[in-house]
Amino acid sequence: MNVDDATTSTGITDLMLIEHEELRTRFANLWGRRDEADVAPQVTAGRVLADLLEVHAKAEQERDVIPDFRIYTGSGLRSELGVRWMTFHENHRGARGRSDDDVDPEAFVRDNS
Repeated sequence: MNVDDATTSTGITDLMLIEHEELRTRFANLWGRRDEADVAPQVTAGRVLADLLEVHAKAEQERDVIPDFRIYTGSGLRSELGVRWMTFHENHRGARGRSDDDVDPEAFVRDNS
């Protein structure tokens, strides 16, 4: 993968998928060594893997769609989209008797099916 590709949303997703596969492979290798007499290498490998997994999990939690949107979208487009959303929202307030309150999706489906 080209390093420049990693700056796009797809590139970041590709990198995360590569990391997932690497972590799976390392877990499988570690599991395959569980019956070896000398456990020191497995303990060391397990600690390294745990550290890698923690770093990977934190990176996934910190990654959010909104920061990418802000990084890759100019302020003019963001402003235009905001105006369009507010116009749509105002024109469709209470459409079909629906409120814009946050609702439980399961309750909504149950009550409206």
